[in-house]
Amino acid sequence: MENFTNGNNWSRENRWVCIESQVQGPRNYYGRFVLPGLKRGEGNTLGFMIRQILLAQIKGPTIAHVKFAEINGLFPKDLHEFSTIPGVQESIHQILMNLKQIVFKEKIVFKAETKGTYLAHIFRPNGYGKVTAKDILQHTPFITIVDPDQYILNLTQPCSLFIQLEIGTKGGYYTVNSWPIIKAEQEGFRITIGGLPVEKVHFSVMEKGDEEFLFVEIWTNGSLTPKEAFLEASKHCSRLLFPFMLELKGREMELIESHETLDEFEKQSIHKTFNIEKYIGVDQLGLSSRIYTYLIRAHIYTAWDLSKISLSDLSKIDGFLLEDAFEITKAQQSLTNKLVIAENFKRTLEEMNFKDFKDEDDSGVE
Repeated sequence: MENFTNGNNWSRENRWVCIESQVQGPRNYYGRFVLPGLKRGEGNTLGFMIRQILLAQIKGPTIAHVKFAEINGLFPKDLHEFSTIPGVQESIHQILMNLKQIVFKEKIVFKAETKGTYLAHIFRPNGYGKVTAKDILQHTPFITIVDPDQYILNLTQPCSLFIQLEIGTKGGYYTVNSWPIIKAEQEGFRITIGGLPVEKVHFSVMEKGDEEFLFVEIWTNGSLTPKEAFLEASKHCSRLLFPFMLELKGREMELIESHETLDEFEKQSIHKTFNIEKYIGVDQLGLSSRIYTYLIRAHIYTAWDLSKISLSDLSKIDGFLLEDAFEITKAQQSLTNKLVIAENFKRTLEEMNFKDFKDEDDSGVE
């Protein structure tokens, strides 16, 4: 249970605060964040969204393709996934599974989604003993190995070893299309599932009076720190919501009074969106079933269709009553209010950057 006393400076903040950060190992990072000052119900809504994005959308570099150019005198045509090689303790499958777990870190953090691949290789002309991640020779300065001691294979006798690697950027949930994990190809093996930067996310909501405090805990493998992963998730959330936001163009939108006509309402309301109203059905406006029925009969299916109809045209629809104008206008005004809230939320996300994360000890997250 958190202590909500005045001793916690973050309890008076109205933004995300990093309250705990630990490096528990080279591939085990932990961070804890809190967002105070939420209204009832907002904590779970934000928590589910942030957790989903962290687990599904955060990407990191991982080995995507492996070619055994030579291993103890054997070449690609001589090997299959479950081959065993004299002088090598592991089978090809075990080596691939070990390579799958190697953790890399991009030096350029938060750049646009990486679409290319990085090349690397392991070369032992007459090797013996353990081969670990530090034996991977990279062809680019843009990535580093997080844990050089990660185990790959063991050579039980002197033998030649030459493995070519392609490192790509992956992320997201495992799906049925991800299987099998290893796919044999003519020139090597494709690894469809790699290690994900964010390994686990947990959130909890605590209450103090009418306010809620959202706590988010993040565990990463070192490819990203928890703070970096959190910031990347915030940026993704902003990109996700952006098409549905209002374009205010330098002035705040005035809320429409319920007594205004539909024509006046049309000029000032949800026209200012990126056509989101084209995707909102009239069934989502909270109208009575009677109004909904005659609107559908009149081929008015979306909030966009409804906003294009004048009051005079609406009155010609069979089943329309004069008091329906008030209910329809009120429903459209409610939609506008929700879009204004969405715009404010987008602005909050856009303002989030590294300096928005304030560590309780002002030391930053390493």
